Amino acid sequence: MAYNPYKDQQPVNIIDPSGRLRESGIRKFNFPYTPTVTNIINANYSQAATTHSNFQQAFFESATNASFSVTAPILIENEEQAYYILQALDFFRGSMKMRFGKLDNDRGLPPPVLRFNAHGIFQNVPVVLTDFTYNLDADVSYIEIENKKTGNPTVGGDPRGEIYDVLKKIEHRPVEDGVMTAEGKLRSANTNTSNETIRMPVNGVFVFSLLSTYSPKSIRENFTVDEYLRGNLRGKGYV
Repeated sequence: MAYNPYKDQQPVNIIDPSGRLRESGIRKFNFPYTPTVTNIINANYSQAATTHSNFQQAFFESATNASFSVTAPILIENEEQAYYILQALDFFRGSMKMRFGKLDNDRGLPPPVLRFNAHGIFQNVPVVLTDFTYNLDADVSYIEIENKKTGNPTVGGDPRGEIYDVLKKIEHRPVEDGVMTAEGKLRSANTNTSNETIRMPVNGVFVFSLLSTYSPKSIRENFTVDEYLRGNLRGKGYV
């Protein structure tokens, strides 16, 4: 089996403790190539400007939740790594999706809260993913793999859904749709897409933003400024 560093324990990683992203094949994504992590924390102040004054008084309003900007190099050396990064795309993008639709038994659930770790400075930080960027650059080589995913599930009478059935009846004529393949051929949208070729860039970058989030109960029962200053809350995810 080919070596896959993304499965090895790394000092920077992101975890799905809820398990709600497990269908991607990933519960924990490790960053073997050290990413750049930028941590941003702000405090909000209002100002009181009195008439004829040269200076204003600042009044504290609130501190904002810590946010993170992560730029992570992604390298692919073999097919196993290519499949894993393809799964990672589903993992990261899926972490911003709400459960929805009558086929989803968990419909109504919001996106999961993830846990972010970086070099021991940030430990088990509860975060939500707010944006994700991944480019398919023109100046890099690509590795080809086969698509192992299956086609769309059946909804209603037609595999493309009940709305499609209704439109067909209203128009009283055949309706053709599909997607364009890499070879420029039109393929039916409900055709199983297994064994089609996927091309993954061997060099790339994951760029994403995280926003820390804490439950009211955790804040009420765990947080004090003194404990924060002593570093005793670092292991509990406070930044």
